[in-house]
Amino acid sequence: MKLVNKGELEYFTDPELLKKAGILVAFTTRLGGVSRAPYNSLNLAHHVGDSDKDVTSNRGLAAAALGFEAKRLVTVEQVHGTNIRKVSGNGASAGPLVATDAIITAETQTPLIIHTADCVPIIIVEPKAPLIAVVHAGWRGSLAQIVFLTVKKIVEDFQLSAADMSAYIGPAIRACSYEVDSQLHQRFRRSFPRVVGEERILDLPTVNIDQLMVAGLNPDNIHDLGLCTACQAELFYSYRRDKTTGRLGAIAMIT
Repeated sequence: MKLVNKGELEYFTDPELLKKAGILVAFTTRLGGVSRAPYNSLNLAHHVGDSDKDVTSNRGLAAAALGFEAKRLVTVEQVHGTNIRKVSGNGASAGPLVATDAIITAETQTPLIIHTADCVPIIIVEPKAPLIAVVHAGWRGSLAQIVFLTVKKIVEDFQLSAADMSAYIGPAIRACSYEVDSQLHQRFRRSFPRVVGEERILDLPTVNIDQLMVAGLNPDNIHDLGLCTACQAELFYSYRRDKTTGRLGAIAMIT
């Protein structure tokens, strides 16, 4: 993935995927918006205490940079669960999808977004269909295998092969910053013994990569940005580091 600058706004994207398959994938940074501290500056979430006016302005700035109308953005009310929703038509018109942590669509000009500030943002694409999904995987969602379940739903509902899919993993908290209590660590160790070791640390991106491979994705088609939200305050929001803070966006669209 490549870091792109549009004025003061910076985001990570795969230009080749957009060029070859007409699919936009983007992970925003905190740079380029209008929100004031502690949300400075490109906070994209309304639910964290920021000014609604500023969040709306930020979404407009992000949409303009990425090439779509902000009013078309399909949003969710995330609950750290495993509810997966399919979107058809103009899903944005119905407002945020309640109690939803993953969205799937095969519709063009239907941008999808999930929000994170340490949790793992995952974008799944099937370029030939084409089809996209965005997934929010915190520790609860990761433990419940939401990304595995999302791939499974795509395979079953759309009659597609996981081997034809690619996945993009954005900025998230990583092992360098995520020590957990022994009880939670043991739950992950029992569920994911291949990737969770004896130390009381979690690397949630690695846990989700493991799920993607078990679901049938080719490891060569799993692209991990490899950046830790908690370690880079200048680029990313981190709930664990700051508590009161903004939210990044993982955005995908079939153009």
